[in-house]
Amino acid sequence: MLHDLPARPETIHWGYFDATQAPALTVKSGDLIRAEAVTHHAGDAPDLMMDDAIREIYRKVPHDDRHPGVHIMTGPIYVEDAKPGDVLEVRYLQMIPRFRFGANVAASWGRRRMRRSLWQALPLRHAVWTTGLREPLKEAASRPKTACDRRWPCDDQAPRHP
Repeated sequence: MLHDLPARPETIHWGYFDATQAPALTVKSGDLIRAEAVTHHAGDAPDLMMDDAIREIYRKVPHDDRHPGVHIMTGPIYVEDAKPGDVLEVRYLQMIPRFRFGANVAASWGRRRMRRSLWQALPLRHAVWTTGLREPLKEAASRPKTACDRRWPCDDQAPRHP
């Protein structure tokens, strides 16, 4: 059976895992799921990476519920008859980009043990890039169209490419 799991305020959780959270979807072993994923970087370039459904998530999920992490996760998904300790096999049969734009960040997380002077010398880099759907992702990601660092935040003053 094929199930659809759209990313909506009621089917996502933002920044945490919680084993007591009610499932957004219940499936049987072997079922197929078409799930939507949303990047938390959509807010970095809303004109490029938001549609009405994503704007609704940003509008309806309170800031106090976006913690302690930053990632937006669709689910959870409950598999009938699965028991704690079972191994679940997940296969991605297809991935379709929602937009022609994406974002990536190389940040200072994990650098906490470095000397402060070394950490300050390593800039926070952020890129919003665009690609044609036929272009290989690795090749497209190597050509950022908008780049920001901690001295030049991604805001309305940053250049945008249609």
